[in-house]
Amino acid sequence: MQMRQTGNGWRRSKPVKVNRRRIQCPKRADASPKRPTDVEREHRGQHSSLEPVPDEPLQVVVRVLYFSHDGNPADTGSALEFSMRTTTTVDSLLGMARAAIGVGNVGRLVFKGKPLVEGQESLVAAGVASDPKAVHMMLARKFRPAIVAEAAATEAAELASAMAQAEAEFRSRPPRQRKKLVAEE
Repeated sequence: MQMRQTGNGWRRSKPVKVNRRRIQCPKRADASPKRPTDVEREHRGQHSSLEPVPDEPLQVVVRVLYFSHDGNPADTGSALEFSMRTTTTVDSLLGMARAAIGVGNVGRLVFKGKPLVEGQESLVAAGVASDPKAVHMMLARKFRPAIVAEAAATEAAELASAMAQAEAEFRSRPPRQRKKLVAEE
């Protein structure tokens, strides 16, 4: 700290900031995000594409979701369990899931909310081996079986009756009374 003399005594002055943080504009062309190198992937625990991946057994659970774009929540179908190897490709898992459900050539796989689009990628490279229970098969609602549709209708009816009961309880309560403040004299 520097000391300087003022009219009424000694006073400290603030230190001068030498280094300032530079903020990059995200719209600039050279500010694009960089893809991690093989060395960075190895440091984070991921396998590089050049390194061979050990072929180990893996239990993958695929949950089936039937959705529509009308704003209603998706209906949950069954959970399919597959025994496969870590070197299995995403396309073969997709084919096995489609065959187990019986929908032909429709639907897509989603892992932790993100679609698995690289079909020739292994399950380890796609990250599925880290959390094999976070895979979902997304299908249009028109492909849902009758059992799933009945379960969804039953659940919606239960929810509607619970909401109606809560509304009736709310209406039957007396209105809240505000407390009056007593002025102190």
